[in-house]
Amino acid sequence: MDYAPAEAAATQDLLYGLLLKSGNDAAEALAEGAGGSIYGFSELMNARAGQIGARDSHFMNPHGLPNEDHYSTAYDLALIFRQAMSHPLFADIIRTRSAALRIESGHGGYDDWRMVPVQSHNRLLASYEGARGGKTGFTFKARRCFVGEVDRGGVRLIVAILNSPNSGALWQDARNLLDYGFSRYGLAPPPPIQAAPLPVLVRQAPAIKPVAARIAVKSLAARPIASTKPKASARTAVASTRPKASARTAVALTKPAATKTSKPPIVKATQATAGKNIAKTGKRETTKLARVEPTAKPSRKIVRPGG
Repeated sequence: MDYAPAEAAATQDLLYGLLLKSGNDAAEALAEGAGGSIYGFSELMNARAGQIGARDSHFMNPHGLPNEDHYSTAYDLALIFRQAMSHPLFADIIRTRSAALRIESGHGGYDDWRMVPVQSHNRLLASYEGARGGKTGFTFKARRCFVGEVDRGGVRLIVAILNSPNSGALWQDARNLLDYGFSRYGLAPPPPIQAAPLPVLVRQAPAIKPVAARIAVKSLAARPIASTKPKASARTAVASTRPKASARTAVALTKPAATKTSKPPIVKATQATAGKNIAKTGKRETTKLARVEPTAKPSRKIVRPGG
């Protein structure tokens, strides 16, 4: 807070400076006002920590600067933060994102003062649903620390993180722990929607200049387009190639009719040609024996004398 000697501020403004800006000078001013001294206030802190069950903690100062006898655990800090959130003023200050504090010089009149802007370092207030507030801290020995509370669906969870290596890891760990905690009650936020993959360029066609494009279109338009569809006459011609009933009848009539095989002609041969006779039957010449009928013998007429 960069308090100068003899400057004064209201107790509430000192609380804003302590909880939002981590003002060590504001912490000492409040401790001396409440406990009479730094040591006296530290004893009050230790007594109250034991009452709420934070038995693994011991405090030597009100601001948390390194000291061998000043220590705590994540579990104890969660217990302490839960107890602090039960006080309305603390809960109201811890969820504030920014404020302006009035610091009086203490040397002049009422109008001799300055304004000190303070801002919360709790990123969950703007990025995590239901965040009710939290307190950040940093030293080179303890690294980055955070304790805060989130309310979702009537379920309140407190997260405490110590010794985080950097700011990015601190807030990511806080979100992961809260998501896990709310998932046990069925209140975890849905997974983020995966963006659709972008189209991949496989091949790019060469660009055609406007003049060449017009020439190409004109040349294509001049060409006759042959129709691949059959015309009506073609379809009729194809249909007429199928044999009609009369054609089938004509084909049937062209088959050779069955004829009875005629008997070879009987050739009567004379005695001069008796024994052999060649007859032609059909296309192939065959030799057949002709049956020779015996010639009738001249009848003898007996003439009887005197008849």
